[in-house]
Amino acid sequence: MFIGLIGIVISFTPGSASWEESIGLSLLFEMRGQRPPPEQIAIISINGQTAEQLGLGEEIPEWPRSLHAKLIDRLTQAGVAVIAYDIFFKKSRQPGPDQTMARAIQRAGNVLLVAYLEQQRLTEEQANVDIERLLPPTETLVDAAVGIAPFVLPKIPVRVSRFWTFTGENRLISLPAAALQLLVDPDGRLLNGLLQSIGESSNLVNDKQTHARIVSRIRDDSSLQARLLEAFSAGQASQQTTLQRQRFNALLKLYTGDAHPYLNFYGPPGSIPTIPIHHALQAAPEELANLKGKVVFVGYAGTYQPRQKDGFYTVFSQPNGLDLSGVEIAATAFANLLTSETLSILDDFYMALLLLIYGLGITLLFRWLPGIRGILAGLLVSSAYFILVYNLFNQLHVWLPLFVPLVVQTTLALILGQTLHYRQMRSSRERLRELFGYYLPGEVIDNLAQQKREPMTDTSSAFGVCLATDAQGYTEFAENMDPVDLQAYLNRYYEVLFKPVRTRNGVVSDV
Repeated sequence: MFIGLIGIVISFTPGSASWEESIGLSLLFEMRGQRPPPEQIAIISINGQTAEQLGLGEEIPEWPRSLHAKLIDRLTQAGVAVIAYDIFFKKSRQPGPDQTMARAIQRAGNVLLVAYLEQQRLTEEQANVDIERLLPPTETLVDAAVGIAPFVLPKIPVRVSRFWTFTGENRLISLPAAALQLLVDPDGRLLNGLLQSIGESSNLVNDKQTHARIVSRIRDDSSLQARLLEAFSAGQASQQTTLQRQRFNALLKLYTGDAHPYLNFYGPPGSIPTIPIHHALQAAPEELANLKGKVVFVGYAGTYQPRQKDGFYTVFSQPNGLDLSGVEIAATAFANLLTSETLSILDDFYMALLLLIYGLGITLLFRWLPGIRGILAGLLVSSAYFILVYNLFNQLHVWLPLFVPLVVQTTLALILGQTLHYRQMRSSRERLRELFGYYLPGEVIDNLAQQKREPMTDTSSAFGVCLATDAQGYTEFAENMDPVDLQAYLNRYYEVLFKPVRTRNGVVSDV
């Protein structure tokens, strides 16, 4: 129980999460390695090499807007379902280029633009006030796009392992989540129908603001979440195809799930199918046919970026300094949401229960089995736990703790078990030494305990005295006494004889 409680306490300390991420989660990702992403996702990459191919500078926002217009037209012709731009078009250009790109965005009707979420802390007299402002792209492009959304990722203090589906105080939908919403339910009809099926009146069809308010209400109301999920499971959306139901289920999980889930990476940079922008601009239409029905993210990404401007340190950061780019993480987040494969973690109660059971079990194991048997059994149990954790991670995308159970609890249980075994053995040896001390000298007992030779083969000479005594009338005296009283009387009798011998470091070896 003690080891289990220690595991619970350590697991809920602030530093434990970073240990689990940097050691446990990293090990699981490295063991699993690269895995295939879903087919519905692709990236159009922009980097130094593509800039060189197009004869442009590496400042992507400064590129001609007509180039992006051409890219959007080509992706539209290829039948792309959603185009998500992870490029912040902050500055307005001359009316001509901006209008050209805006018209292409309008023709596509499926373009999302990233916005910048500015966070600022103002120091007042008595408190600090955090202010958030959503800075949209240039107005001409915003009016043409179907939506704008921020995509905020932390770069400190540790590696990127999570993302926000809804971010900020206003719970703004993030770019990956907005892409899923646009793919699955662009006008809100599916969600509207499900709400009406449970008696909730809403009119969010083609109304972005109403849609956002309804989603915010769903996220705030756990009972409404339960009713929506129950209605969906009961077949309220049975008229949909299997694919539509799967995607709508993913959208409902987005609305009802964690707003800050863990990323389930697909591998190192380049794991998601990536097409350089100059290839997309120059390729024949049939070469882009495989993009039909897919969600395409456009942003800064590459295979080698010595001056990488949009890199984030992750578990798959490369030794040469190449990190996953922001657009790759955005695409990963979208793919996780689409397939409902964000990493799941246990809630606090089940986490504590797991650590308590593991700590208790491994402690009892080391306590019952002494020495090498206990160590081998402990290795077997901890290995079985590791295999269980890896299989749950690999197959079900469930992340269980590794560092605290295997490193902290197992080590402490081993030390505690071996310490208790040592104390028990020492106590037993002291007891045996005390018992044998009535018949053998202490020096002889120590030699027998330390030497590996058979006792009968070890002979030595010693000086000794045979003392013979007799008690007059002992037989009659003993027959008339209670056995317990007789034993006490004899002990006093022998003490008179033994005490002078022992005070002179002698040994009474036999009586």
